[in-house]
Amino acid sequence: MKYSPKKLGILGGGQLACMLAEAARDLGQDVLAYVKSSSEPIAIKAFQWSENLSDVFKRTDTLIFENEFVELPDEEIKEDLSFFPSLKLIRYLCNKVDQKLCLKKLGIQTSPFEINENGTPLNWVKEKAKQFSGGAVVKWAERGYDGHGVKVLDRDEDIEEVAEFCQRAVEKQTKVYAEEKIDFRRELALVSCRAKGGDLVFYPLVISNQENSICKEAFGPATSLGVDPILEEKAKHYARKLSESLDLNGCFAIEFFETKDGRLLVNEIAPRVHNSGHFSQWASDASQFENHIRAACEMELIDPKQKEFFGMINLLGPLGTKEVEIESLPALDWPEWSQFYWYDKLKVRPCRKMGHINFFAKTKKEFDLRIEQIKNLENEFWKRIQKTGDVKYAQKN
Repeated sequence: MKYSPKKLGILGGGQLACMLAEAARDLGQDVLAYVKSSSEPIAIKAFQWSENLSDVFKRTDTLIFENEFVELPDEEIKEDLSFFPSLKLIRYLCNKVDQKLCLKKLGIQTSPFEINENGTPLNWVKEKAKQFSGGAVVKWAERGYDGHGVKVLDRDEDIEEVAEFCQRAVEKQTKVYAEEKIDFRRELALVSCRAKGGDLVFYPLVISNQENSICKEAFGPATSLGVDPILEEKAKHYARKLSESLDLNGCFAIEFFETKDGRLLVNEIAPRVHNSGHFSQWASDASQFENHIRAACEMELIDPKQKEFFGMINLLGPLGTKEVEIESLPALDWPEWSQFYWYDKLKVRPCRKMGHINFFAKTKKEFDLRIEQIKNLENEFWKRIQKTGDVKYAQKN
């Protein structure tokens, strides 16, 4: 009989941890989250949590990750601790240089790249500006997400700024690399889930739209919205190849570029549940969070079935607004074909992920109309958030 943990530890306390905890609760699994502060969403949503890492280690059977950037002191790690996926793999994949080298080794297509192996930042950036004459994207190997740790090198005027960006990486003791700036048709994403025994299920390929380098929308199925089904099959092939070669278990996401000449290039890998899979809460018969918990607890995975058309729109703190502290949410009538999910973060900041809206439709025409309806409601939502009485202005930290 397969073993099902009595208590799951979640390393992290943000919105992904909340959604994992909800899925665990629905499956009858207890959770205990490790958080840095009682103001984190999972604490506000009243799940069990602790700021003591040793305490979490003692009271849990299997530890899962909200994100790959959780710092765990080696002296705290005991041999009998069980991490899902493995701690070694999480530490490997949180380094984007290692990701690039892994893709190259496996023969999986990605954009051409060059690593700065201890070169002087200014001289190295000048060299990359010449090498990638059509433009380059310079990234930190670690600590980069949602547009952080990324700089575009398009013009000679960018060189000094990008060199300073590379110098900050040196100070943080992380490598930098430059990759060719891809003139892509669109960005795509695929979430998959693998069981410890090797069973693999896929969610549909989705079109992912970015705003200020942050995921703003995910629409699908991509193949019903103009993407060649051959690309979805290739994406699944890449996911299978990666997960089998790395023994990567649980949910993971791969972000892609679809080039204008029809190629599929891997951009980045996320070894966890992912923003581009949030639609599965409302449009699938098993969400990415449920399947991730199932995989961690050695339960049978559910091969998810989806609605005909579906979408997810992130609620991002509007640009140009002051930081505000939430007192109450506007009372809006969200349609019955939609799901409003708020993260319970205490403060709104520009570009901060505050929540998301999932929705579905039966036809493409209905889908397009519902996108417009949701966006109109989103605009009204932020207008009301900014009104006096709904919020009070908070002091900057």
